[in-house]
Amino acid sequence: MSVFRVNKNKNYTVVANYHLRDKNLSLKAKGLLTIMLSLPEDWDYSMNGLVAIVKEEITAVKTALHELEEYNYLKRTKFNNKKGHFEFEYHIYEQPYIENPSMVNHIQLSTNNKDKLDKQNILEIINPITKELINNNFLSINDLNIFYYDNLIRKLLNKYEYKDIISAINYTVNKIKENNYTDENNNKIINLFGYFKSSLISNLNKITNDIELYEGAE
Repeated sequence: MSVFRVNKNKNYTVVANYHLRDKNLSLKAKGLLTIMLSLPEDWDYSMNGLVAIVKEEITAVKTALHELEEYNYLKRTKFNNKKGHFEFEYHIYEQPYIENPSMVNHIQLSTNNKDKLDKQNILEIINPITKELINNNFLSINDLNIFYYDNLIRKLLNKYEYKDIISAINYTVNKIKENNYTDENNNKIINLFGYFKSSLISNLNKITNDIELYEGAE
């Protein structure tokens, strides 16, 4: 058995463990986020600046940033600079931000189990579609990924019709359950949220392009 020993010096960074424990993130995304969190607040968080301090090229850095953005560790805001050119402002988070700011004040950790979120608070702030995922035993109220699902659904509601989202979710969930939580290659689904998201969006695109989804769709 291999043994890893960690040797620390005085110049080290203290960061939260949340993103390091997040199984939705790749090692590359976790590494880049950790680096960004270790940098001073006044550091130039430009693309070129990040590329200058890592081994990877700009394509790999962009891929990691997109992944962090997908899982709400990073938020990009587009604006016009003084010359009238488009620029992006990056906001970096130690934990995934929540789309609806009013949610933040309602989120509390259970005093009995710090790994479980307070059930009543969650049921009060998540949207009805997310609640249905819980009622259908696809998603657990104690699943720390619950806000990923909720944020995804809220974003989709800005683009798709409510009935189309419901139909696509019913179809997606039924398919996953029918296949006993295995993918197309009969491999166990490790990242359930990632698989659910890609399947849901694919099915939504089929619906909006007038392609019938017979099984599981209502």
